[in-house]
Amino acid sequence: MSEPTGVATAGDAVTRRWRWLRPLLWGALALAVAASLATLAVGPWEIAPLGVAIKMRDLHRAILVLALSTAGLIWSSSRARLAWRRRDPLIFYLVATLVVALLCCGPVLRAGDHPILTPAPYQWLLSLPGFNELRVPTRFWMLGVLCLSTAAGLAFARLPLRRPSTRLVFTLMAATGLLVDGWMGAMPMAAAPQAWAVTLPPAHGREDAGAPVLELPLGPDFDSAATYRTVFHRRRVVNGVSGYDPPHYAPLQAGLNDRDPAMLAALASLSAYDIAIGSVNDPDGAWAQYAASAPGAQVTVRTDQVMVVHVPLAGPASGVNAGGEPVLGPAYPIRSVEAFRHDARVAWDGTPETEWGDNPQRPEQWMIVDLGDRRTVAGVTHALGRYARDFPRELLIEVSGDREQWEVAWHGPVAAAAFLAAARA
Repeated sequence: MSEPTGVATAGDAVTRRWRWLRPLLWGALALAVAASLATLAVGPWEIAPLGVAIKMRDLHRAILVLALSTAGLIWSSSRARLAWRRRDPLIFYLVATLVVALLCCGPVLRAGDHPILTPAPYQWLLSLPGFNELRVPTRFWMLGVLCLSTAAGLAFARLPLRRPSTRLVFTLMAATGLLVDGWMGAMPMAAAPQAWAVTLPPAHGREDAGAPVLELPLGPDFDSAATYRTVFHRRRVVNGVSGYDPPHYAPLQAGLNDRDPAMLAALASLSAYDIAIGSVNDPDGAWAQYAASAPGAQVTVRTDQVMVVHVPLAGPASGVNAGGEPVLGPAYPIRSVEAFRHDARVAWDGTPETEWGDNPQRPEQWMIVDLGDRRTVAGVTHALGRYARDFPRELLIEVSGDREQWEVAWHGPVAAAAFLAAARA
């Protein structure tokens, strides 16, 4: 008993020393809360009492004052310092619950449509190695549930329930509350997708009998069913649902939806694969005709439910090395870049973190790259960086020596090239 008493006495001395500060901290806390609520209610505001201008454009300063005043009140509390010195597990789990709840808010802390803190602690976490692939901040709440339930159990154990009968009653009440809160009624379920299995005829020595499956059409309205059907055919699928779209998915979807033959060839350059088309999704047979146009395509299954087309592995195109990238010489220096709109300097500033663009894409958008002298150009490398969805849907490349007469050097869709670039990178 002597050690806790000594700690408490020291804490009381500190509390008396800083007693004058606590009213100021409480006042600052109240003002910060009032300013935050006013900003959330009416937006940015400005007043000038006694000629002194007071502005609130955002919540950053109010949140800072609130955090500092709260920390000061906790630090000047003898009970808080005593709990800290005792390494109280209840305090630990309460603080951990608050931290996890803050991380669940994502890179920007918002109240409705109002940004409160930018960047939020979640964005700081993404700067650490190994954390840059955490895509769904709300999944942090699984840790929050653990911390909150542990804190609730520790708090319940400290209730002043000395009589066994009273403790039994409160325990039954708590258990009943948890049961009622977690009880599930009817859960409406969507109808399961048609469970046809993407089968192949007997392998007969075929080395690609386990080739991946592409279900057409591809897209958010169809990928869940394609993923579900893997339960039956146990094959890898080009479609898929995983909570986010990888960089190669946008050009893949665009090329397939445009029925670009180059996209089927691009897939074949990576692996042999099978195209499965459910009859319910192809009433006019357009998808079946598109699949059959792939180089070397063979219809292997045709039923009332599904048609399967096998596409064999195709070698890389001429002028492409073993890694699949075009063989180009050293890059020429760029003297200047002009564009029909916006500042085009960000298009060649040497960093993939910036981009030039103008959405939505439409005809008559242009950019001129000046190499400073007459050059023999073998190819153009278009670096997308993190902006994988912004690839040109259709691109026309022209060359000129005087900016008067232009000659077409290349013209066509870019989805297949963008897909292969993203997949290889």
